[in-house]
Amino acid sequence: MRQTAGAIGNDSIDSHHDEVFKLDRLIDESLKTGDISPILSAIQFLNNYSHDHFLQEEHIMKDYAPYLLDDHKHEHDLLNEMIHDLSLFSNTHPPYAHLALRTRRVVDRLIRHIRLKDSLMKGII
Repeated sequence: MRQTAGAIGNDSIDSHHDEVFKLDRLIDESLKTGDISPILSAIQFLNNYSHDHFLQEEHIMKDYAPYLLDDHKHEHDLLNEMIHDLSLFSNTHPPYAHLALRTRRVVDRLIRHIRLKDSLMKGII
């Protein structure tokens, strides 16, 4: 079992959470260097990650902690909307700083979600 900050005891979910924490570090490096490629990679990852990952968490909650599901699903809907908006924004080819900061905002919100909401699943599954 992982002992990282986002670990809840499910290998697949824990692996995804680890990737989000890696994105945090990649964005920091991108902001230091001005290289946009980590930002674009982060947006691509978020697009690929969010829908299936959130469904997986919701399925686990439905089975093991249904009392947490409504609040968690609501949070997932908000995060999916933020990720979708970020993706649309990136397609407009905005200035690097704007895209980087919006990406930072989404990743920060995801990390907050992992620490405050997903952590409630730890010990339940």
